[in-house]
Amino acid sequence: MRFRTLTLTAGALATVLVLAGCAPTDGTMPGMDHGPGGMTSTAPSQSAAAFNAAHPDQPAVDYYSIGGRSDRNLAIAPCAADEPPALNEAQQGAVEAIAALDGFKPVLLHGVTGSGKTEVYLRAAERVLAAGRQVLLMVPEINLTPQLEGALRARLEALVGPDGLAVMHSGLSDGERLQAWTRAQRGQARMLLGTRMSVFAPMGELGLIVVDEEHDASYKQQDGLRYSARDLAVWRAHDLGIPVVLGSATPSLETWQHAERGRYLRLSLPGRARASSLPTVRLVDTRRLQLKQGMSPQLLDAIG
Repeated sequence: MRFRTLTLTAGALATVLVLAGCAPTDGTMPGMDHGPGGMTSTAPSQSAAAFNAAHPDQPAVDYYSIGGRSDRNLAIAPCAADEPPALNEAQQGAVEAIAALDGFKPVLLHGVTGSGKTEVYLRAAERVLAAGRQVLLMVPEINLTPQLEGALRARLEALVGPDGLAVMHSGLSDGERLQAWTRAQRGQARMLLGTRMSVFAPMGELGLIVVDEEHDASYKQQDGLRYSARDLAVWRAHDLGIPVVLGSATPSLETWQHAERGRYLRLSLPGRARASSLPTVRLVDTRRLQLKQGMSPQLLDAIG
């Protein structure tokens, strides 16, 4: 039996674990040797298709990514589906408010860092997918897609199937982007995760659009055909008569103004989802202080 040896850096291993849809509590990974020089695969070299055919009783393995490049020829042990965490009162209220929407309505989901906005996205997406509609989830940066892809596969595969999630961003090859585009158009991809380019993907049964970190400037195309993917997402939702959720801990001024004037529904997640306190914030007037490389004496003392 042939074995393929694969040495992983710490960053690559984190990507593998996330895309596998699991996070072992003991810091180990099945089929991996843990040594001082990193981790080395001890699993047989086989394609994902061969692995799935040999293990029909286990969840399907697609592929994983190392350094941003996907490799469908390396299979890893599948992980059990995630169990949805319990929602706090604010999260539950946000989920119910989004579910109650009928037709077009922009929603500003304003929550502090760690407030559980992603879980609200997932719960809202589950309801839409269960109703037979498609979901578009947009993120501003390519490096945010692996984490969300792993979470989506672990949570939503039972609803959409192993081929029901498509990913679209500029880090993929032309062929991979075309495949995602085609699957979305044909309705094979029930959920599309992508960066700003995904706002143009044809989805005939689209029922919900989510724009994570809506304030991020990466949603704006600065050269060639200039556009704001966030604004296009709102317009597309208006055109289709569906809700659009804009999530952020620091909303853009224009989105905040729309919410203040009642054009957008504002839902707040004021506390962290888990039992942890927010960091203490201290304001320091630096106008009359002598700064060292931009840092105040108080900051330097705190750093130690």
